[in-house]
Amino acid sequence: MSVSSLSASTRVNPSHSLWWRDLLSIGNDGNDGWFRSNVSNVLGDGFILSFWHDKWLGTVALKVAYPELFSVALLPDGSIADMGYWHNDRWFWKLLWPEALLPEQQHAVAELQLLLCDIHPLNRPDRRRWIPNQSGEFMVNSAYASLLSRGEGQIIDELQVAAIRRLWRNNIPSKGA
Repeated sequence: MSVSSLSASTRVNPSHSLWWRDLLSIGNDGNDGWFRSNVSNVLGDGFILSFWHDKWLGTVALKVAYPELFSVALLPDGSIADMGYWHNDRWFWKLLWPEALLPEQQHAVAELQLLLCDIHPLNRPDRRRWIPNQSGEFMVNSAYASLLSRGEGQIIDELQVAAIRRLWRNNIPSKGA
């Protein structure tokens, strides 16, 4: 199983293989969330990725980049595909807001619309990408290097040491395929 086949939340899920459950439990929020911070999303058809919750446009989730809009969004849990529609081979964003927005929210909407103007779903599935490896595929050595780099120039905290130890003690193959 590759990083691209993970569920949208990158949380431990019984449907994942034992290999992925082990890996996700090592890199979960209790271990500083290092795994999730190293996974990005690549927009495909938009059916799997959450518009607000997933990191798919830029380096943070849109709910973090635009908290003033997320707090009033009428579809806070909608997928990217839920936030627009195709008409005559052209994608139109249809973000739903309450009738009255504050001036700063109106400004944020205009900024978000500008950001989205050239973005549209594609005719392929959404996928995940392992950021530390240029190919996007997960490799234990890239996870190890990522964990080590988080502590560069400082004393590695106990959570990082525990994550590194558990990574190497697990029965995780050196490559995810």
